[in-house]
This record gives sequence, C-alpha cells and structure tokens, in this order.
Amino acid sequence: MTYKLEIGQTWISEDHPHESFMIYDGIIDTCVDSFEDESLPFNEQPETTKIFFWERINRQAFFNFVEGKKGVNYDTTYPYSWCGETKKQTIVNKIKKYGMKLSK
Repeated sequence: MTYKLEIGQTWISEDHPHESFMIYDGIIDTCVDSFEDESLPFNEQPETTKIFFWERINRQAFFNFVEGKKGVNYDTTYPYSWCGETKKQTIVNKIKKYGMKLSK
C-alpha cells in the first residue's frame, strides 16, 4: 500500500489510542540529494525531502500509557514524546505497526 502523507491528516489506532496522531506541519530538508527547487510548495516537493511535524491527539490515553510504563510519580514522559518531527518512512512504519486508519 502506498501512503500519501499530508499536513492536516489524523491517523487513528483503535487498539493503541495513545499512538493516534495528527500531522500539523512540515518543512523541507534542503540537505538531501533529492532537493532541487526551493520555490515549490511543501505538497509539491519530493516525498524524500519532507519532514513532518506530528502531535498525539489523545492526551488522556497518552498519560495513561506513560503511567503504566513509569508508574504514578514521574517528572517527565521521557522517553515517550507527545509530539515530534520525522521523515515519511518513520510515520508509515508507525501507521503499519499500530494498524492505523486515516480519519475522515
């Protein structure tokens, strides 16, 4: 299956709700070989140049997950992050691993 990631998409995992996330922005990695034209908008850039910004969407499920891993008294959620940035393949791997569906 081919995945077309876009800013604004929300991906939902029914079995792992703490993993559900939204792609809220992105930037272009100008250091990769496939980068050619700075004038192209983000959505028209090659997939290999895109860096996506994501954020989890279910705060309560996330904190329940962290509490289950770290116990009740924790100062930080490390190594579990609420949001981040990554290349396409990492997001696709997460979508596959957790059986995520694109929210409509």
